[in-house]
Amino acid sequence: MTTVLVTGFGPFGPHESNPSEAAVQALPDRLGAARIVTGVLPVEFGRCAEAALALVADHSPDAVILTGLAAGRAAVTPERVAINVRDTGGAESFADNAGYAPSEVPILPDGPDGIFATLPNQRIVSRLVAAGIPAEISNTAGTFICNETMYAVLTSIATTPPPRAMAGFVHLPDVDALPLTELVRALGIVVEVVVDALAAP
Repeated sequence: MTTVLVTGFGPFGPHESNPSEAAVQALPDRLGAARIVTGVLPVEFGRCAEAALALVADHSPDAVILTGLAAGRAAVTPERVAINVRDTGGAESFADNAGYAPSEVPILPDGPDGIFATLPNQRIVSRLVAAGIPAEISNTAGTFICNETMYAVLTSIATTPPPRAMAGFVHLPDVDALPLTELVRALGIVVEVVVDALAAP
């Protein structure tokens, strides 16, 4: 059976709740032919990647769908690329939940500058839009915890022998832009598209 790991994050900064946590926890244990494994990651530099990679090691998933909150966005946005930097000086300038606020610090000193997601992002967007859910590909995962987690998972998977797990990051808008029921429906569609892609010859 295909195994899909889907993760979210807990509250952070000024956000007293995180819809990615609620949406991930609302997913069923199975969707079609896929077994769904979920986890909620800490909003801390370093620990976010450690927790995500531990889940990958524990469950050996065929696909990893990382999710997080993108406050201010109005659509579900699969991310195209993660970059090798920690920087809290962006649009929302605050430290992580441990009080760490790095500025222009590499995630991996000898790592690649960037690494692309391997999820079928265009198909994900097309299916979401067809289902009446606003969606578009994003070219920036930011420089906070979401970007670091995406970067760490992708660079780790890239070092494993084939066949490698598909992996990527999907940012979710806040519930004032899209209700939680729609966010859960969107994640279900994302999983379906990924499972279809895994089954394709």
